[in-house]
Amino acid sequence: MSRIQIDPSRVAPRAFLVAALLLVLAGLGAQVAGATPTQLYVSAASGSDAWPGTSGQPFATLGRAQREVRSLTARMADDIIVNVDGTQRLSAPLTLSDAAGDSGENGHQVIYRSGATHGVISGGQVISGWTVNRTTGVWSKDVGSLETRQLYVDGVRARRTRLGSGLPGTVTVTRTGYTTTSTAPQSWAHPEDIELLYRGASNWTEPRCGIASITGDSRSTTITMDQNCFAWMQQLYPPYYDWMSNLIDPVANPSDVENSDSFLTTAGTFYLDRSTSGHHILEYLPRTGESSTTSTVVAPVLETLVSGSGTSGNPLHDVTFEDLTFAEATWLQPSSGDSFVNFYGGMYYDGTEYLTMPGSVRFEESQDISFVGDQFRRLGATALELSHNSSDNLVEGSIFTDVSGGGVALGALNPETSGDAHGNVVSDNWVHDVGVEYPASIGIQAQGSQDTTIEHNQLNNLPYTGIALMQQGTTASEQRAIDNNVFDAMQVLHDGGGIYVSGTQGSSYATGATVRGNVVHGLNGDISQALYPDFGPKWITWEDNVTYDNWEDFGVCASPSPEDVQYVDNFWDDDEPFDYCGGSTGVSFSGNTLYDESTFTSDCARDVTCSAIVDDAGLETSYQYLLRIS
Repeated sequence: MSRIQIDPSRVAPRAFLVAALLLVLAGLGAQVAGATPTQLYVSAASGSDAWPGTSGQPFATLGRAQREVRSLTARMADDIIVNVDGTQRLSAPLTLSDAAGDSGENGHQVIYRSGATHGVISGGQVISGWTVNRTTGVWSKDVGSLETRQLYVDGVRARRTRLGSGLPGTVTVTRTGYTTTSTAPQSWAHPEDIELLYRGASNWTEPRCGIASITGDSRSTTITMDQNCFAWMQQLYPPYYDWMSNLIDPVANPSDVENSDSFLTTAGTFYLDRSTSGHHILEYLPRTGESSTTSTVVAPVLETLVSGSGTSGNPLHDVTFEDLTFAEATWLQPSSGDSFVNFYGGMYYDGTEYLTMPGSVRFEESQDISFVGDQFRRLGATALELSHNSSDNLVEGSIFTDVSGGGVALGALNPETSGDAHGNVVSDNWVHDVGVEYPASIGIQAQGSQDTTIEHNQLNNLPYTGIALMQQGTTASEQRAIDNNVFDAMQVLHDGGGIYVSGTQGSSYATGATVRGNVVHGLNGDISQALYPDFGPKWITWEDNVTYDNWEDFGVCASPSPEDVQYVDNFWDDDEPFDYCGGSTGVSFSGNTLYDESTFTSDCARDVTCSAIVDDAGLETSYQYLLRIS
């Protein structure tokens, strides 16, 4: 897949977005010389589905445009372009499949892109007509059967109500939950909606579990948890000794209490009272400057905005999404009795197997799907998922921010599954401020992938790991993280890294994982490493990376111990590896340069090779306009 860059100073930002990223299509199925693409137009504000979909008489909905696309794809002689104007508020996911005729055919593309005004694909419902409590200032609204875990006011995320601390009093773990000497929980309204959070249950996780009931007397309180998730929590997180030899019982120490209208005391928080079927009451305590009559309040109601699929023999293919915003989706699994027993990253345990947080935009069995110049914002799960035999796909020049889960997830994402995802490219994207609700989430994750390239991305302001290249059975090979800039990660959890690589990667250094030309700095959190091999790492090359101002620059020990892991020509400010096993074999070092941590940046700037790595890492010049429009 080739990229052609143009000078962004010669065009306006969004015009550049369209112009520059259209050129990607040269590698995705070029138009026949002289052919004219078929143009369809969609406008929720001024269109009608009874019209023909022209610029003067646009369709009103994406669903109607999709039906028109399906009627044309079999005989495509050029590209089909669907121009999306304004915000499309979906009542159901836009679902694409090869069998239904959504693929580009005859070497051409089906392209969904912004039209004259920026196109937004939203799964949100606008909430208006509030009643305002003159005493408390709380806005309230009967929203019928609406279910959501997120709310946005004037584009800014509101938070579910929370206590701000763990359980009060002296707390004792029981078989079914907790007892405490505090009687305060007996006053908490709607205990069946309340969830307990367990930050750092295993250093790298933040599971949550719901409360079933609260009872008590004048001396103590009994808290009964939802039994499925509580049993799984105890199974998954038994007491353990941390690296400082402190005995930790993760289940005994919930870190916060969330989601009761008893906690509706902080501006910018909300609570959804679901106690009356068909008459759920949404309550919101506004921030300064927000108005119940003029502020735009959006509640996400769809879990999936766009999905696509094919079969192993007939994948969905040749579809592009360009210069669009995907926004306002929720994810309701954590509201179930099973809650969210977080295992690693976006994975969670259901008592039998490990499942993965889905993408708000998700594709399976798909090939040559492109996301270029898009924005993924205000989403309640992972932003974008390309999984289960999805290959030769491109994610380029896009922004991922204000996402409850991770940014991009590639490959066979569940440990119990396998796949043949290969040839995927994630390049020149800006991933920042994701993992907002589920801080164990990862910026960009590839699992069990082959011939995967993650390059020239900027990832910053993350609660946990930046990039993860993970093994999936024996399928991982030729996974590459190249020229990325990762900084200010590991801000919430521990035991993660700037770039994390696990397990056996390929069968030799030639087919293994390559981590080259990356810059990683400013990692917080104990046991956080800029370059982190883990879980029996094998066939990994770390070369020409620059790492500084981190808890540790690299580690050499994992269980089982590493084999055939090499560090070559890296620049760092700490050449003592984090080695918690007391000696590892199978790790080699050559040509690495150590600079003092107090003078590292100036020393690197004077070193031609080191400074060149720093200059080249992250967004390439033609994509740095992203830093201005996020």
